[in-house]
Amino acid sequence: MSLFDCDPAAFSQTSTTETTGISIFEYLIDKSRIKSFINKHDKIPNHDGHLELTNEKNVPVGIIQVQMKILGDKDLHAPKYQCDRKFLTFCEKSILPVVIFAVHINSEQVFWHHVDKKTLKELARIIKSDKNSVSLKFIKNNVISKDADSSYIDKWVSVIRSYQDIITNFEERENRYLELKSTFDELNNRANTSVGTFQDHFVQIQLFIDEFNHLLDHDFKCIKNIMYPYFWKIGIGISNYSDISISYAFYPIPYGYNDVLIKEYKPENIPNLNRLISFCVHNQGNPIKNNYNNYAISLLQEMVIGTIKKQPLLIKNNYIAIEYIFAFLRSHQHLICMDDIKTIELYQIDNIINITLPLIVENSSKLNSVINSSNIINLSLIPYILQNDFMAVINNTKIDIQNNILPKHNYKISLIDTNPQTLIQFLSYLKDQQQINNVKLSQLLIKEQYFAPYTAESQSKILSDLRDFYKLIPLLYDSTVKEFFPTLFNEIKFFSDFDVLIVIVDFSHTQYLSLPSLTYYKLKKLEHVTNIPPSVHVFHEDDGNNLFKNDTPYYRTILFNNCNYECNGYTQYQCDFIVESTPTINYIQKLLIKKLNNYFLTIGGELFFSHIF
Repeated sequence: MSLFDCDPAAFSQTSTTETTGISIFEYLIDKSRIKSFINKHDKIPNHDGHLELTNEKNVPVGIIQVQMKILGDKDLHAPKYQCDRKFLTFCEKSILPVVIFAVHINSEQVFWHHVDKKTLKELARIIKSDKNSVSLKFIKNNVISKDADSSYIDKWVSVIRSYQDIITNFEERENRYLELKSTFDELNNRANTSVGTFQDHFVQIQLFIDEFNHLLDHDFKCIKNIMYPYFWKIGIGISNYSDISISYAFYPIPYGYNDVLIKEYKPENIPNLNRLISFCVHNQGNPIKNNYNNYAISLLQEMVIGTIKKQPLLIKNNYIAIEYIFAFLRSHQHLICMDDIKTIELYQIDNIINITLPLIVENSSKLNSVINSSNIINLSLIPYILQNDFMAVINNTKIDIQNNILPKHNYKISLIDTNPQTLIQFLSYLKDQQQINNVKLSQLLIKEQYFAPYTAESQSKILSDLRDFYKLIPLLYDSTVKEFFPTLFNEIKFFSDFDVLIVIVDFSHTQYLSLPSLTYYKLKKLEHVTNIPPSVHVFHEDDGNNLFKNDTPYYRTILFNNCNYECNGYTQYQCDFIVESTPTINYIQKLLIKKLNNYFLTIGGELFFSHIF
């Protein structure tokens, strides 16, 4: 007899049917080449999980995102799926390929379709303005069944290879995988795995490593893809465990290996591998024994924040792409053999990457053979190596370009402050946006206009640029969060802890060649008003609309735009980001770090300080 005189809520019939469909799909696919991570009963919008593909040697190739649907009997002879606008927008913005699968349960057939740019453009053309969805027809040959061959795998691999992976390029990820795999093999030869034994402290270690892997797999999958690409779980190797001390190392376990998550090592078998794995010693306490949950969170916090500091997470966006490309052009103008870069066509940037830079390497190596003696050539160092001879290289390269001479070899090139692969990906992305023929240098990158002494005209220009900047930032930042941390969106979105951001620009206290200062005021609504969207407002210090001109209304009620707010925080610092080469990218990176640190603090992490509001 229930205290509440009712049964628990039942699973819906739709939920049961979709679970059956997923089971059929996972039964039909080639599990030796495909690792399925499809969520059953999942409520995450836009996709149902992902598949990780490997080659014949079980080396991971890449990931595709999955949308699973059930195909009704009436649609079997002409398979189709009704796509809504929001899902198509997700496909358009996703940094990974998205494939729709439609499972017909009775015949045990699965139809599939890669939602590529061609598909999106065709659906955008035929969708009616007053409709929220459009029908996508499957190609009948794209089918998985008991009798079909596995040629679909090669097609998916081809999709992955051609897709633009914004997080990091495939070659870098594969190299890191091979390095980590080598470390895993070496550690395996040294381990006493303790399989089948029982020790009391294993419980604490199991709870610790479970929490660490759960967070890494669920909320921070993008970080795992960077740090441990194509690995299943992170294990822990213990070389010392007591009430007052612990020594351990993390080790990644590749997919396809039936391995344990806890091993024991002799102390001398771990430290010399510290190049690729984390080795840690605590001699004044055992954090796993004392508070395994908070310790797992703090370690993950360090990994997540450290990764983002080294490698900003970049989304596909025109503004971000243009900013990144022009930052490269400005910082490497001495290498690109062009005098004016304020207006440049995309084909010229393409020629710089594929012709000019390789020609510089070839002409430089004629003067100094050391330059092309390594597998990866750091182009940024060539001027320092050649010194006075470098201008001769530039002149010879210009002559080669005029004579339509092409480079004889392909080179792997690195650049300081620029990832060549990301540069190529952004360039390809801009070329795919067919309406873009050329791009102009963002005025935010014209640094000279931002330094004191100021005129009325220069102040007006800065205010205008800052208003444009803060109009874009919430959209770009939230798009980044949705792409890389979708499960944490509500916790770390731009307006997660306030409803209005007021930015006051102060020119009055600046010294010669200094920058204006910014003061941020965060306002939180005191009443439930649904028709006032979150917003950012930028004011001059002397603006009559500046509510905080001679006052700091901290924690008191103020009336703004006919709504009552509480000012629940303010910060002040110099407006230095506007003179950085990539102000938008850097601002998003710093704000993301700030928001993530605040989130970690709420779940048991550590306190870190940052001066982005």
